[in-house]
Amino acid sequence: MANLAGKRHLLPGALMPVALLLAACGGGEPASVATGSPPDVTTPGGSGDVFTPVTVRRMGRVPQAFEGTDGRYHVVYELELTNNKAAPATLVVRRGDARMTVMDRPTIAVYDAHAEEWVTARRGPAPLALAPFVERVPTGARADLGCGPGWHSALLGAPVVAMDASRAMLAHVARHAPSAARVLGDLERLPFRRGALTGAWAHKSYQHVPAERLPMALAELHRATARGAAVHLRVACDQLDRGAGDDIFAGRHFARFTTAQFRELVEAAGFEVVSSGDDGESWVDVEATSARLLADTVGPGMRLLVVGLNPSFHTADAGYGYAGPGNRFWPAALATGLVSRARDQFHALRVDAVGMTNIVGRVTARADELGREEYRAGADRLRRLVKWLQPRAVCFVGVTGYRLAVDPKAQLGWQPEPFASAPAYVMPNTSGLNAHAKPADFAAHLRAAQAPPPP
Repeated sequence: MANLAGKRHLLPGALMPVALLLAACGGGEPASVATGSPPDVTTPGGSGDVFTPVTVRRMGRVPQAFEGTDGRYHVVYELELTNNKAAPATLVVRRGDARMTVMDRPTIAVYDAHAEEWVTARRGPAPLALAPFVERVPTGARADLGCGPGWHSALLGAPVVAMDASRAMLAHVARHAPSAARVLGDLERLPFRRGALTGAWAHKSYQHVPAERLPMALAELHRATARGAAVHLRVACDQLDRGAGDDIFAGRHFARFTTAQFRELVEAAGFEVVSSGDDGESWVDVEATSARLLADTVGPGMRLLVVGLNPSFHTADAGYGYAGPGNRFWPAALATGLVSRARDQFHALRVDAVGMTNIVGRVTARADELGREEYRAGADRLRRLVKWLQPRAVCFVGVTGYRLAVDPKAQLGWQPEPFASAPAYVMPNTSGLNAHAKPADFAAHLRAAQAPPPP
């Protein structure tokens, strides 16, 4: 384990209670990534087993997990960090079985190779949005996500975490934002516990995440922010000039969006948009608040997209779907092999290739509080999502909602017409309020939804 202890996520910098932020992510979410087991590390037999604890010599430093040689696929490990005045930080690593893709490596390589030139050539005035953002941030920790040299980190108030995927960029933060805690991290796997941040400033960073993986990156952001947290996002506009080929910063990945496209993704991730707009040439800006909503967990390669009616307050507070007392979805999903871990939407997508969303995003106490127009508008959004991400099939949980949103005459089972571009299956609502269906019924429907549709 010596190699693990020799690498760090949290870089030397001002001391702050980072253990409160960088503890193992809430809901069992992993906090770092690694590929397989290095030759000098003995891996326990299965998920949940514990490595020998590693003592970190200096408090407040979190070892960095191993990176893969292929630069793409990584095995997830979970971290638990304890830190107190009487003892050094202790790290316990639990092995996970998830595989994930990490932030675009060529983009990171460009920033690592040309950090000095960036610092010399690219500094401009503080964005106009920065001061109003700081005014909106409640008391608590805020993060500069994709901080670069830390130009903005110094202006965000305190306490502040400066996070970037480029180690070379982070090396400059000590000069520009000496009070910031520096964290080497990935936007697609934020190393913060659930609800740790009261503010997230992400200026021109999420544009480097491949577009089809952006929904999950934004879901990570929703998980890491407290309800009411202020969020600023700037990404590349679809009209942005792609730049000259001889630019020394060429080779970076840019995902480009219209304002409407990006706003819809932000709202689907559980945020209420305060304002949105673009300059017609280069940038799309969204100011948002982390809300009491449930984020979509969707991405490329889904073998099944599970669609509920809308989240309940209990579900929104739990951070995963079908969380209400007596809901029978997760037992049936485990029994049929649809998922390998209960009550974890992130794991369902990353490991089981099962995405989750709802027809309507608005949270209510009961589904019958929704109107027909809300269902139909939600179905239109869902069609755009399905056409874009191309799941192998879509399973609607609740025939009443499907009838209101799509087909008033729909029956349970495979539907005669696809939904957008995907085969559609409709099953009963798994809520405990549905007395007409039994656990065996739900299991039978989920097995059918995983099988190929009839020709």
